[in-house]
Amino acid sequence: MNVQSLINEGVALFKNKKFDKVIKKLNQALDGIEDKNSQIQEQNDIQFYLGCCYLEQAMKAKGKESEQLFGNAVEHHQQQLRLAEQLEDKQNSLQQQIYAQFGLGRCYLEQAKKAQGKESKQLFEHAVEHFQRQLNLAAQLADKQNSLQQQIYAQSWLGSCYLEQAKKAQGKESKQLFGHAIEHLQQRLRLAEQLADKQNSLQEQKNAQFGLGNCYLEQAKKAQGKESKKLFGNAVEHHQQQLRLAE
Repeated sequence: MNVQSLINEGVALFKNKKFDKVIKKLNQALDGIEDKNSQIQEQNDIQFYLGCCYLEQAMKAKGKESEQLFGNAVEHHQQQLRLAEQLEDKQNSLQQQIYAQFGLGRCYLEQAKKAQGKESKQLFEHAVEHFQRQLNLAAQLADKQNSLQQQIYAQSWLGSCYLEQAKKAQGKESKQLFGHAIEHLQQRLRLAEQLADKQNSLQEQKNAQFGLGNCYLEQAKKAQGKESKKLFGNAVEHHQQQLRLAE
């Protein structure tokens, strides 16, 4: 069986969440590439899915096993990034780098959610860094609509990073982090309004309004008195806008 057929089988298994089998199949595909200076796109695809597999396993595992799996995921996405940078087609290279930065951001975000204290904070910072790079790469894409869509994804993940961090933090720090989350989701909404496909634009605006409503809801649950009441009001307003868009 050739390399691409093995990759295709691996992707099919990934969709069925058979991660151990995916890893075995993709390693077979990688072993089938004797000259590692060739078939860069295939190697890129293999490393991306290997990273995704280890991330899925890491999220379910605990303790040292989880840490080891997260480490494996990061390593594969870093290798993917190096391969993506070697691709000759500039636009494809940018797109593959976007996927790599997204994968790295997810690794650190999910790890940060499981961690505590300074370790968690440091991991969140790494996640933000990678999602910000994803955003910067997305802005360089020549296809305007794809560029907008990829920027929307990046803004969404940046919003998620700050929201998750805000839920863990206290006092002024928490308030500041909620502010950052809202800022990224508002940018996501503005980008969604620029999409040419009307139905996709409405869907993305709806998703952004849900995100904003959720931000204000989580902040309201941590606040007290009049401030809490105002935040609940903001949450309701955004979810009402989400409802109108859904209609």
